[in-house]
Amino acid sequence: MKAMTGLLSASLLLLALPGCRRREAKDMVVAAPTAAAASDPHAGLGGGADPHAGKPRMEAVVKVPEAVQARWKRMRIAILDLSAKKEATYVVTAGSDFTIPGSDLTLRTLAIVPDFTMDAGVISSKSNEANNPAAQVTLTEGGRQIFRGWLFARFPETHPFEHPRYALRLIEVL
Repeated sequence: MKAMTGLLSASLLLLALPGCRRREAKDMVVAAPTAAAASDPHAGLGGGADPHAGKPRMEAVVKVPEAVQARWKRMRIAILDLSAKKEATYVVTAGSDFTIPGSDLTLRTLAIVPDFTMDAGVISSKSNEANNPAAQVTLTEGGRQIFRGWLFARFPETHPFEHPRYALRLIEVL
């Protein structure tokens, strides 16, 4: 009898679980893919090799508090010329274009966050301290966007910019 009661309880639990999953999925808010996301496999959060290449990606929403934007307006970035084996550092201001010397590459900083966090598709800063510095950038070559993603000072291997001649590394946010 105890075995039957246990079996009945387990069966009811299994029947209830799919209903819970459906309710959770119904309550989720999903952003529509952007035009850039549909045509650019590097759109969205990262820009490295994408296991979902060719499929539209959902663009995360970036919401940086005004106090954070007011304090963090620049970043120091290292640019490594792989062919010449030379590294140079530059300070780049958010919202401005920076042409990498000796190249046809233009870097634009879209957002700077000192304490990167992502929750429910919203990217922001947990605090106004440089605990997890990140910068959202785009790179164009010959006027064509070749990268859109985030550079992380503490985790440079996450969604790295890949190019045959240049490598980028976020050093710090300023």
